Amino acid sequence: MKILVIAPQSNINNLGDWVATAQGNRLTVLNNTVTVREVLSTIANGQWQIVHFATHGCPTALRMSDGEIPDHLLADAFRASGAVELVVLGACASISLGAELYKAGVPRVVAWRVEVTDRAAIEWAKTFYSSLHMSRDIWDATQTASAAVERLDEEPPIYLNGRLAVIEAEVRKMTEAKERQVANVPRWLLVVLAGYGAALLALLMLLLGT
Repeated sequence: MKILVIAPQSNINNLGDWVATAQGNRLTVLNNTVTVREVLSTIANGQWQIVHFATHGCPTALRMSDGEIPDHLLADAFRASGAVELVVLGACASISLGAELYKAGVPRVVAWRVEVTDRAAIEWAKTFYSSLHMSRDIWDATQTASAAVERLDEEPPIYLNGRLAVIEAEVRKMTEAKERQVANVPRWLLVVLAGYGAALLALLMLLLGT
């Protein structure tokens, strides 16, 4: 797999330790001074299967050397790429941003719900790439990495993937079915049922008042 690691100022300690575990994959690292423009153009060129951000951020943006990349610009870059299979957001409270990228068409996104420590981020990355090298299976590697983080008594990241899309579709179908059922009930019957309900409520209030 072709992997792009984006680590402005290399602010994740021991970056090289977990990058080294990505053996067997074609790895490109953007670190030190990394600009917003460079990141967006590099993502959009369509070369990468995995894009891994190791940086700071907030719920709606990621920090680069010269400023922040807002969620809508990141989403546009990944739409233009069309080839990315997994995005890893190694940034605190990045779940909202991850959801935006997932909605934009990235099939798998890993993001943190809460603040992520360097220790947790590094352990997740080292375990993920080591497992990916052996299994070549993204799902298996993400689960193995999350289990490793849990063993540190840290909260693992949230994994957004196509399974959520299936669940969302099923929930939408159920909601629409219920709405159709209500819509098909004759209006006079709804009025009668409402009347019965009001009468029962009045009787209950009368009994409680005695």
